[in-house]
This record gives sequence, C-alpha cells and structure tokens, in this order.
Amino acid sequence: MSDEFKKVLIVENSMVTADTIEKNLDYMGLQTIAKVTSGIDAISAAKNLEPDMILMDIDLEGRLDGIETSHRIRLFSDIPVIFMSVLIDEKVIQKAAEIGEEIFLCKPFNMQELSHAIEKKMAEAKLKKEEVRNRYLTFHDHLTGLYNRAYFEEELKRYDQKRQLPISIIVADIKALQLTRDVFGDGEGDRLVQDAAELLKRSCRSEDMLARWSGAEFIIFLPLTSEREVEIICERITEMEKEQEDREPLMIRFSLGYSTKKLESESILKVIRKAEEIMQENKLSAQEEGKMNLIQLLEKRLRMETSEEESHMTDLQRVLLQVMPSLNLDERQSDQLMLLAMYHDLGNVMTDKKILNKKEALTDDEWAAIKKHTETGFRIAYHFQDFSPISEYLLTHHEWWNGEGYPQGLRQEEIPLLARIFSITDAISAMMQNRSYRKARSMAEIREELIKMSGKQFDPKLTKIFLNSGLFDQHDDS
Repeated sequence: MSDEFKKVLIVENSMVTADTIEKNLDYMGLQTIAKVTSGIDAISAAKNLEPDMILMDIDLEGRLDGIETSHRIRLFSDIPVIFMSVLIDEKVIQKAAEIGEEIFLCKPFNMQELSHAIEKKMAEAKLKKEEVRNRYLTFHDHLTGLYNRAYFEEELKRYDQKRQLPISIIVADIKALQLTRDVFGDGEGDRLVQDAAELLKRSCRSEDMLARWSGAEFIIFLPLTSEREVEIICERITEMEKEQEDREPLMIRFSLGYSTKKLESESILKVIRKAEEIMQENKLSAQEEGKMNLIQLLEKRLRMETSEEESHMTDLQRVLLQVMPSLNLDERQSDQLMLLAMYHDLGNVMTDKKILNKKEALTDDEWAAIKKHTETGFRIAYHFQDFSPISEYLLTHHEWWNGEGYPQGLRQEEIPLLARIFSITDAISAMMQNRSYRKARSMAEIREELIKMSGKQFDPKLTKIFLNSGLFDQHDDS
C-alpha cells in the first residue's frame, strides 16, 4: 500500500467488527490510529489525528449517521471515506454521492474486498489531489501563492459587472527588484517579492482580488470602491511601507498607479491600462531619487556595521590630497579617486558584520566572504549613473601587481591605473589605523612596508611617487 495512505480511522458501531477490520488492515500494512463508535467521536478524531483514510459505518451510535458525519468532516478536510453497511439501498447511495463519496463495502466483507476498496479509493484520492494541485498551479503564482495573471483575467469577466461599480484598479510595481536580484542574488529578490505580496495582502479588504501581474507588478481589483477610497488604500500601502524601515537588505517600496471605472460603458481594460500608465510615470519620476536614497542607505549601513570606517575614509582622503599633485591626474580622475575613497568598501553591506568586526583571525570561509565585497560593490555601482564610473575600480582595487590579488588575478598594467593608485592609498590608510587585531603603524614602518611590497602588491613606479610625494616627510614620526 502507498505510504500516502498509511493511517486509517475506523468508525464502526461494533467494536468486535472494528477489531476484525483492524487485524485485516494490519495484515495489509496499514495502521489503525483509532476506533470509534459515534459520529461525534469520529469528527474529533478526524480533526486531531488527521488520518489518511476513514472506514465509516453508516449506522453509528448517537444522533449522527455515517453519511452526516462524513459531510461534517468534509467541511474542514478532504479525507477520503469508504462507507460500510449491512444494507446498501439507492437512498443511501444517493446521499453518499451528494457529498462525493461513492465507494461502499457491504457487510460482511472479506480481506480481498477490503483491499480492493482501499486501493480504488487511494487511486481516486490521488487523482483528485493531482487535479486540485494542477488547478492551483494553473491559477496561482508559485512564489507568492497569490492568484496569477491567468486567473485574474478569467475572473475579471465575472467581476466586471454593473452591480460592482464603481470599480477601482491598483497596479503596484516593486521598486529596485532587479537591482536586488543583480546585487544581492535571486534568493533576496524572491524574498522581496514574497514580503511585498504579504504587505499588499494586509492592505487589501476581503472582497478585493489581488494577483501577481508580472515579475515585479501586482494588480488589485477593488469592487464598489470610489476614487477617494482607492486613494486612501494607496496611502495605507505607503504607510505600511514606512513600518519596515529595518528590513534587510532592502526596504519594500512600490510605484503605485490607480484608476476607477464609474460607468458600465467604460472598458475595464482601459482602466487597467490607465492605472499602469500612472504607475509607470510615478516609477520614472522616482527612479533616480530612489537610487540615491538606496545608495545613502547602503552607505549609512556600512558606517554602522564597521566602527573603523569613518576614520579610515578621512585618512584615505588626506593621503590622496597629499599625493594627487604628484600623480599628474586630470580633474575627472581626481574626482573619481575621491569618490572611490568614500565608497570603496560599499560591497561590505552584504558581508556579515560579525566577520567585519571580528577580533580573531578569520577562517578561510570568512576570508572568502570578505573577498566578495569587490564584486558586490561593482554590481551596486554599475546600477547608478553617479557611481558607474568607479565600478571598475571597486572591482579591481584589491588586485596585486604580481597577479596574486583578487577577484580576477590581474597583473601589472592589466589593473586599471586608478585601482593601482587606490590600492597603495588604501594600504597606507589601513596601516595608519588602530585595528582590533593590531595597533597603528608609524609612518616609518609604513614606508618600509611600501618598499617591501613594491613590485609584489604595488605598482613600483607609483610606489616611488608615493614615497617621494612628501607624505612621509610631513608625517614622519620615527
């Protein structure tokens, strides 16, 4: 017998008969989880024990017969039922068919008849389960569990009636979904979609129909809802967005558009298109502002997660200002270096802060997690017009002159010039800082380290420029 139907509840007014049935079931490899004699006890056992199948006598103790008991169980569960009776007439068969049960065992029955009835019921139950599953998959979005576009469009014909006027439509697009997927991975993107769906569900009323319209879009059908009422609902969605300020890694934000059908002659499809157009206008107007808010959020989070970051940035800028006149850079390159100083570790927003602030030596896995920040920073910056010029340097500022750096193992002049410059700047600044695992080094020690790593970690020509820039004369404390 199938493992899906191992547990059986016997509902039989004769315990002697129930014991005999139990022995047959045991021989067939099935488990009897309870034997009861009344309909009330059967309903309780069905709720609490969750059997896979019920063998139900028609004549039971108490006021409920087997068919009425099965009907009441059907209200909360689809447990398959096989009826048992001494006399099976047309009236009994008709009553059972009305609740969807058509398999009977006529008492007395032998084990072969019992086995045949159970196997037949199993096949029926599996087929029904598969039909229910297929219907669910046909009309539901697999990620959120909401209705999908196919269901919404099908139901729209039924809901678009005069008695439902005024009908309002809301189209909601998740801001930064693609950015979330690109930067933080599909797992975080899926979580953002699921959380957004939950937020919209809490915003809707029981009579509203919410569906996932496309990848980042949801649509809500609101019957008997005026323009003012749909505006209030959109305001409620916006207020609920504000309640999840600490959501990691990105907050849920929607671009919303809504429209209302007031007259029966209006096309509901035109109302949907109007809502989509308004949503798109709102999406475009808020796009750049949203990106800047996101980059500021990421920067703020980075500062909060790394206690040393603020002073490190200050030292980076101070070193660059001292050295840049000797590097013969143009204004654009100088600006990019200063921007790189501010955002070079942007990718660390996705690194566990316990790793970033760990005092002990890092494990191999923790070090691998740290190394990922260059690629994450590159992906973040690539999406922002103001930061895309430094995306290449975010990716390559930990490459080494001898090819032993990361993430690509670039060598010598394969490494972009500004990344080579910043690599030296970053090392100097890092050595100037007190760390949880060591004290700050003196300028004399830093000079020695640059000389030691010239031609290995650092571009030798650029290293000479740094050494001769006056930086170490000005700060020499040896």
